[in-house]
Amino acid sequence: MADILISYTSSDRDWAFWIGKELEKLGHVPHIHEWEISGGGDIAAWMEERADKADHILCVISEIYLTKPYSSWERRAAQWAAATERPNFALPVFIEDCKAPTLLGQFKRCDLTGVSEDDARARLAAFLAPAKRPRGVVPFPGGAPAKMEIAAGDVQTAAPAIGVYGDKIVQGITEAEISKLLEVAREGGVFQRAEQEGISEFAVRKVVARLGGEGIARTDLLPWLDNWVEAAQRELSRLPNEDEAFEAARQEAESRIKAGRLEDASAALMEEFARGEQAKLEQQEERKRRRLRLLKEAIGIDELALRADAATQKLRRVAEIEGQSGWQDIGAYLFAQAGEYYDRGDQKGENSALLISIAAYRAVLEEWTPARAPRDWARTQMNLGNALARLGERESGTARLEEAVAAFRAGLQELTRERAPLDWARTQMNLGNALGALGERESGTARLEEAVAACHEALQELTRERAPLD
Repeated sequence: MADILISYTSSDRDWAFWIGKELEKLGHVPHIHEWEISGGGDIAAWMEERADKADHILCVISEIYLTKPYSSWERRAAQWAAATERPNFALPVFIEDCKAPTLLGQFKRCDLTGVSEDDARARLAAFLAPAKRPRGVVPFPGGAPAKMEIAAGDVQTAAPAIGVYGDKIVQGITEAEISKLLEVAREGGVFQRAEQEGISEFAVRKVVARLGGEGIARTDLLPWLDNWVEAAQRELSRLPNEDEAFEAARQEAESRIKAGRLEDASAALMEEFARGEQAKLEQQEERKRRRLRLLKEAIGIDELALRADAATQKLRRVAEIEGQSGWQDIGAYLFAQAGEYYDRGDQKGENSALLISIAAYRAVLEEWTPARAPRDWARTQMNLGNALARLGERESGTARLEEAVAAFRAGLQELTRERAPLDWARTQMNLGNALGALGERESGTARLEEAVAACHEALQELTRERAPLD
């Protein structure tokens, strides 16, 4: 099938993940940077490599996607390639009702706006399938409507009445007539019998409205409804498919015995057993995916609401569902997530992502304590300081920068010059930068002098020979 790079913005992450999983089911190979790049990875280099090798770039298009600089860059690159040497390279998939840019409007699109999951799945599959001619006879779309014989006394000059019931429009019946039919059903005890069978009143009401639209007479309504309730009860109480499959497997095993196939007679039952086990695993996996989708959607809402601590608690739940356990694994998962949120906040200017990065790093410190993992604790303090400093640079106050300085100094208690000279030097440099930013906002020179001293300390280890790029 095809290698497909999925281009999206962070607010549409759940859509991108869903589309990626659907592509896998269709036999394609989706590439999503959050699935393939670990903390600290070079997103731009990954994107360039994947775009060169991909058969298509699928753009998950929303209002926000069309305004973000990174996603717009990816979309325009796909459009240009599709318009020149790589036909069908750009695959626009709209998840919101938004106006397409002029040059994007020429491409065939897939619209998933406001449809059910089943409809979205079908539309996506049809969009990715090769174009082909329809099979068989194509019905003629024009022509006059079929004639209907009407008795002379039944001719009406008024337009047919239209009843509105729920979200359905019922032709040929007024709301007043529906109400009368509902009263007949209620007086006939239909609603009570349906409730005894576990059938909702709403379901019965919809059936009454549908029968009314078909022109059912009041005298015929109760027998119709009784028949429908009985049929519904039979369907609801029918044995599940697993029992039918069991019986078929048992009969196959018996037929093999009768045919003398003793060595593989029980295999018919074991094959059904294996299918059942696989179905159970798939159900468990689907339940897991659903729980993760709910949590990730909630995290996105928390991010919009600037509830970083609440989002971090949900990240911890995600880790547990993903099978992480114990302070080492939980800490590692949160550390990686904090790094991803930091990258988003740093590269895309999303302050809400930096807030979650800060909260997640603080949660890591609860797992990677100085007693359990001193080096990891110190490394987390250094990253926490970086996130606080980045956010502090964007704010007019000094509180975040003060917290950043405290985090760097805490990390230096463990990252000593003797134990880890290069890490010590880089932390000293980061400390110097934070102190310098503080000094620029204060009237005195004390902070600036501390900044100079920290940078001088760092340069003793970060020499041109040992770390030319630093």
